[in-house]
Amino acid sequence: MLRREADGVRWWIERQALLGVLVPPPGLVLAWVTRGDSATAARQAEVLAEAVDAELLGAGARASRILLNGYWQDESDGWSHDSGRWTPERHRQILKRVARPDGSGLDLDWEVADRRRPQSYHWAPNINLHGAINSTSPGVWEWTLQASAGLFRDKELDPAGEAWARLLRLVGGWPQTLWGAVFHDRWTANRPLPYERYFGLRISPEDTGTTVRGYYWANLLTAGHLAKLGGTAAERCAALGLGFEPVPAADRDAVMVRAAEPVSVLSDSTLEALREFLAPALVIAPYRFYGGPPLRVLKDPGTAFRWIPPAIKHPWFDDDPPLTSDMPAYTLVPGG
Repeated sequence: MLRREADGVRWWIERQALLGVLVPPPGLVLAWVTRGDSATAARQAEVLAEAVDAELLGAGARASRILLNGYWQDESDGWSHDSGRWTPERHRQILKRVARPDGSGLDLDWEVADRRRPQSYHWAPNINLHGAINSTSPGVWEWTLQASAGLFRDKELDPAGEAWARLLRLVGGWPQTLWGAVFHDRWTANRPLPYERYFGLRISPEDTGTTVRGYYWANLLTAGHLAKLGGTAAERCAALGLGFEPVPAADRDAVMVRAAEPVSVLSDSTLEALREFLAPALVIAPYRFYGGPPLRVLKDPGTAFRWIPPAIKHPWFDDDPPLTSDMPAYTLVPGG
């Protein structure tokens, strides 16, 4: 069996069942990339925190900030951080430290009353805002606002998706925001975004001003993307049944391209339309193999369709180098 033929998602699900491990539900995520110094990042974090408070309270959820954590470089040329229970004074002090020229990141967590993860999961904050300067791209910050898996359920999910879209519109209006997206998928912090993970990509944050990092329920595009998409982008969106909303931004053009349907019922046909529209600004890579939880990414024809026995812990394929005696953990997947 060739790697590209292997259904790694089915294998992963069946192996989790064999091990007695639950497949986690998807969570709601807002991801975006900006340029700017640490002082700008600290100010933007404060604006977004206030906006998240307003959205949660406006939706009727009882929510409170519970933990704050900042990162900066200390005098010994190492990295320091400060974390603890949230208070207004600690909030001000940490933002002040993050705003220093050597500030490098910030975490802020919210707790939603009467919501806990299932007992099979560790205790964790319900909503997390994380921002960090990219280690290889000075001045470029990567941000995520993530709701814990399963936090917004049933009738709550679609209003929460619209709230995250409003927050995407907010960050899209900031100077030097490069790109952003909202998705409901299985994603954890410090991992590539779903499209990147499925195709084994890691798109540089510096490149997100001209390159999108996948096709998602809502996508923030700026001038570099629009230049690749051409002057008929709005008409093409309309023809594909997608929404095309200008985002007020003082320093450049920005739009939000999104599905017409709510996030809870995003269909494969709409994903296909989003992929078709965004193709000129998308990195297209051949599928090789992905063994992990289900992701809202479209399979290419002729890939990911053959069954792998779940008893195999580490699959090895016909187009990999030959197995040797010092690789006992790997098992060649039978062909056919």
